[in-house]
Amino acid sequence: TLTGKPSNYSMENDSSRRNRLMKKFFHGKDKQPDNSTHQTDLDDFLHTSSSDTLDVNHPVPAPPVPPSRVLPKLNISNASRYPQALSLDQPNQNLPIRPPPHSPGLIPNRRPVPNRKGQVVRFVDSWPDVIGEGGDECPEPTVEVSRRKVKRDNAPPPPPSPRNPARLAPSQSDMSDKGRPADGLAAPPSQHLQAGPPFPSPSSPNERRNILTPGNAATSRFLDTSRTKDENRRSFIEIQQAEMRQAEGRAFAEAARSGSTGPNEQSWEESSVMEEQSPQKRYESPRFRNTQSVLDTSRGQQPPLHPQEGTQSPVSLDSATSSVYSQPSTSQGNASRQASLVTPMLPVAPPLSPNFFSLSRQGSLAGHPDSFSGASRSQSLRDVVQAAAEDALNTFVSRVRHLFELFRLHAEAVRPILSSVPDQFSRASLWWFIKGRMGLEMVIRNRDGPPQSLMQLEMDRQQAYANLAKGYWISELAMPELLEARGLQRSPEEEEARQALLSNLKKLTVSMKRNNLLPPEEAFLPQTIDKSIWVEYPSLSQDVVALLTGAAGSGMTMTQRASPQMSIVESLPLGDVGDYFNYSRIAVDVYLMEQGMESQRVTLPCLLSTIRPQNQSSLSFILSSQSGQVQLRIQNSKGLGPTWDDVRWVPEANVLDVKLPRGFKLDIHCSRQDFSMLWSMYDFGRKVQATLYPRSDEVVTFRSTLAAFEYLDADPQSRAFPKDTQINCEVALFEKIYKESVAGGMRSLHRGCRLAVVTGPQTRTLSGVNHAYIPSQPIQFTFLRGSSGLPALHMRFDNGRQKGHMVLSFRDEKERLEFHMLFTGARVANDELVVAKIPLAGFKITQRLGDAEGLAGLDKFPWATAKIINEEYDGDEPRTVLSDRMRVWMDFNIGTITDRMNMAPGEFKLRLEVGNPKVLHVLRQPQQDLTVALSESHVPKDTCVGVLQGLQIMSKAQTVRSYTFQTLENLHLFQEGITGFKVLFDTMATSFAIARRRMVVPIHKKWEAGRTRIQVVQQGPIMQMLVFFEDFHHGHCMGFVLKGTDVFEAFGRSSKAGIKIVDAKFPLPRVVDEGRSGVGGETDDVAFVCLDLPEIPGEHDDISITFESEADRDTLCQLLPSPVKGASRLSKIK
Repeated sequence: TLTGKPSNYSMENDSSRRNRLMKKFFHGKDKQPDNSTHQTDLDDFLHTSSSDTLDVNHPVPAPPVPPSRVLPKLNISNASRYPQALSLDQPNQNLPIRPPPHSPGLIPNRRPVPNRKGQVVRFVDSWPDVIGEGGDECPEPTVEVSRRKVKRDNAPPPPPSPRNPARLAPSQSDMSDKGRPADGLAAPPSQHLQAGPPFPSPSSPNERRNILTPGNAATSRFLDTSRTKDENRRSFIEIQQAEMRQAEGRAFAEAARSGSTGPNEQSWEESSVMEEQSPQKRYESPRFRNTQSVLDTSRGQQPPLHPQEGTQSPVSLDSATSSVYSQPSTSQGNASRQASLVTPMLPVAPPLSPNFFSLSRQGSLAGHPDSFSGASRSQSLRDVVQAAAEDALNTFVSRVRHLFELFRLHAEAVRPILSSVPDQFSRASLWWFIKGRMGLEMVIRNRDGPPQSLMQLEMDRQQAYANLAKGYWISELAMPELLEARGLQRSPEEEEARQALLSNLKKLTVSMKRNNLLPPEEAFLPQTIDKSIWVEYPSLSQDVVALLTGAAGSGMTMTQRASPQMSIVESLPLGDVGDYFNYSRIAVDVYLMEQGMESQRVTLPCLLSTIRPQNQSSLSFILSSQSGQVQLRIQNSKGLGPTWDDVRWVPEANVLDVKLPRGFKLDIHCSRQDFSMLWSMYDFGRKVQATLYPRSDEVVTFRSTLAAFEYLDADPQSRAFPKDTQINCEVALFEKIYKESVAGGMRSLHRGCRLAVVTGPQTRTLSGVNHAYIPSQPIQFTFLRGSSGLPALHMRFDNGRQKGHMVLSFRDEKERLEFHMLFTGARVANDELVVAKIPLAGFKITQRLGDAEGLAGLDKFPWATAKIINEEYDGDEPRTVLSDRMRVWMDFNIGTITDRMNMAPGEFKLRLEVGNPKVLHVLRQPQQDLTVALSESHVPKDTCVGVLQGLQIMSKAQTVRSYTFQTLENLHLFQEGITGFKVLFDTMATSFAIARRRMVVPIHKKWEAGRTRIQVVQQGPIMQMLVFFEDFHHGHCMGFVLKGTDVFEAFGRSSKAGIKIVDAKFPLPRVVDEGRSGVGGETDDVAFVCLDLPEIPGEHDDISITFESEADRDTLCQLLPSPVKGASRLSKIK
């Protein structure tokens, strides 16, 4: 036995060892774990929101995508959702958060079915199919509900409706079919849904728009699992196959889109794109002209109508002359713009809320143009817009809901909610919404900053989300609780503030959703977030509050003046409200102090809003606090608070110093950027409005409101004025005057006109044009009819830097004619008169006397009339020298010329033709006040160029104006009108002889000219004789004064009669030296005579004039200032 035991024991021991070793190799994995531990781990997995290591496979593979960021593995079983709330040790903190009744996407958690071998678990995006209501209190038994479901399931399926893949927009991830399998069978409803609608996180800008494509395992909407691991394990063949499938899918989608899109839809989409690309201009400072935020509540960029390859386009800050949160001035334009934003994104899959489900189904039905009319389609588009806004707001609320309890705790730490005032709640909601929107705008503006500021930028983004959430929580949760507890209702003012908040918050969240700026789906940590609700303010007396609300009078009388109380929306404007345009808002620190006691000051955090009433042309600043103690308006009206005269800008300290009554003042401290923006807006508006007022060298001649105005610059990049037609624009016309001192006194010279047009106060965009029309350029105009049949005037401008044209539409014909006549100088003012109106046979401007070709081709035009306009004179005759109003207006079939004759003493000279007695020549010095207006539609372009060259020559050199009349009487009337001398005698003499005495011997030498024109003119007691020679080598003309002391003798010589002036005093005719012939215009100067300053007589010899008939001689004898010797005897002999 002893020898056998060791043998048996050794065999059993070897067998047990072998069995244990084999079990370790082959049966170690079959060991079942503890059921309780397995169940606990499964519950923890299914009831947590993190999905760091879970891969969910769909039946349809997807193409490769760039690897996304792998979330760190956290132990979430013991993590708290609110790390900052650990100090609040209360029993109810361990209770689960109860979701709100209207929160989308939340269903009760169910216990999962244990996984079985070979079974695949999927999560779908389809909405649960509600078959009825069940329970003990349900009016119907559960059996009946089940029976109805069976009957409905056995019923034949409805015919499938055609789907238009072109109507799907990639930006609406919650309205796509990404959770539906490719074979058309819907997966079972998910038993684990995360709170809130599943929108893409802003932290993943490169992810796809949740479109299922073959070749990859799609990520669940609710779990957001990372696909980095699967992507790295795919082979090259699988990647190539996935790309081929993706290309085939795109080709199929493009073919289906082109085949299913009707012509009506295509034209509508094209019109939407054109509407979005139309330029928009506003009243902004240069800063706001170069930056536009994506948070524009009404002018957000339109999403693409067709899916793009790759990723979503990033948010862009387009350059525009607009405010960041500007809105269209009409609700109709807003509705159409919103419709264009959402129409291409008609929903196909069931949405996330019952209201949106019903609205989106109506919108999808109305999207087919063959089924409904245009009216029903527009109604469905509005429904889709509203549904998209509601959905975006619900998404935002669901992602910030975890902050609401913290807001309540911080609010009640200051004072209980039930002890607050509804008015304070309304102000606080608007206050925090404005703060949040400004913070989000700053984040977008600074997102391209250095990497060192990314952490601060993320903190600012979270703070902006929290501030927006504060506004929603106060308006929709805290205030209804207060009103319900007190049994009150919102006042109209409070309801207006609520509606304004919700409307702007919906617009903002839609823009945020479109640009991937919504808060992340996972709850962001609130340690560094300011969760306070009430801003602390010092207690102020009622007198000080009256000062800060603009209701206090002067310090001497201590009187109160009734100032219109601003509503909540007016004091904290979110956008354009009522009759106001809102352009900007900034956060400022206001310091209240007394003058002389600046060290003792009170700090008041406020918001400064820039607005402009629609009935005023100047800006206004509204300074408001959250508590309502500060409601100050800075504007132009003296009876409504401080004016701009009470504001002192201090750029060195970025401070606005505002003087208040009773010795108080406010110092408004801004950042450097905000101060520059405020100053730019104020200075820009002031300068634009200043163009409507005359300058020191101008006189206003016309001011009115245009029915319509259109401005088209030749430069397509110009942003000086909106390119579309503007209505009710203010127009002003000014005449530029240059004053100079001359020997006879001061004279005013015309130097052109200035035209200024500014958009009317009802237009949100403040723009203005200001063009000077100098006399050296012709005015090109055209009379036409506007689009509405109103009389219009088309005008061109070209000042070297800018070139283009504009159309001014007037309210009636009379107003247009008055503007045109004032612009061209043809209008007769109340203190002016028309001296003469004479038919004109011809007009020519030449550089020298006798030139056949005139300047600018004006001699080729058919002239009509010449009108002499001068100012009324208290004496007998109007002035012709140093006359500021005297001008000759001449019109022809395609234009007019205004020749101003404001000449200094001795400057006016004229000449009469000998061969053609109906021609009058006037010598003019270089002239800069000649106005030429041409009808652009009737004048060739080369003619305008010739006129421009002629005007430039006339402004630098003296010229000769030649007037041709139909009769000699018309010439005399015209000559009298421009010279003031009445023509008494005008005829031709056969000879004109001057007897010159020798210096030493008593012998006379006679200068005798042949055919000569003799004219006698008189102005008052002064009578002059004008003599014009033809081909006389001693001179061209001469003029001298006839006096009562002169001796006149009549004589007869054969068949001719004559008159002799004995010892006449006269200047000799002048000739130009041969060496100086033609230099400086002296040839023309010696051929003209001056009437107002005749030459000093240097000779006293006898002058003999012979006429062809005695009648001419007798007529002259009757006009002479003294009796003629021998005239009576000769008449008796006759």
